[in-house]
Amino acid sequence: MEIRNICGTEAHLNRIIEIGKNQMGNIEYLFMEFDDDENTQDNPELARQYVEAFREYYGQVKTLRFETIGDRNFTLMIGLMMEDPTFPWFESVNTIKVYQIRNLRDMELFKVFLTKFRSLRTLKGITEEEFNPLDAFIKEGKRVHSVSWTIPEREKQRKQVLDFLQFNQTVDLKLYGGCLEKVVVNSLFVNEHT
Repeated sequence: MEIRNICGTEAHLNRIIEIGKNQMGNIEYLFMEFDDDENTQDNPELARQYVEAFREYYGQVKTLRFETIGDRNFTLMIGLMMEDPTFPWFESVNTIKVYQIRNLRDMELFKVFLTKFRSLRTLKGITEEEFNPLDAFIKEGKRVHSVSWTIPEREKQRKQVLDFLQFNQTVDLKLYGGCLEKVVVNSLFVNEHT
């Protein structure tokens, strides 16, 4: 299920609810893309209604993919979700994909949000100059079993990825990108099983 160009409006909320009702809560993959061409104003009540719709109709999601071009109340939504440790995604989601994150009101909040998923086993994405979620995983002490990540061109971002991989001691690792020849890994996977 892909929901693109979430605009943070009541009309779009009603459409999300309609889709959720039609799928009878059986949605396991959700790709959410937030787009903010019109600089939508924060609306806490509308953000709360979105969170409740996600809870009621999308509570069994196993894979979440996020892309943001703008905020569209997204920061408010994730703040509300984080206030409730029983929000169903924190238990149900086992895979997170995060590729392009731009123009959020609070990038740090989103990074911490990504670490709150208790069943998270797979993390997929890319580190960019604008957004690197991996440092939050280190700060929060959150490790994941499987990582599929693009190695950035820039040295600073590449080092951030390698720092995370060293911290995480990844069991299942897939690396992508044109900078693989610049990656040197000495003791990344050393444990009692290797």
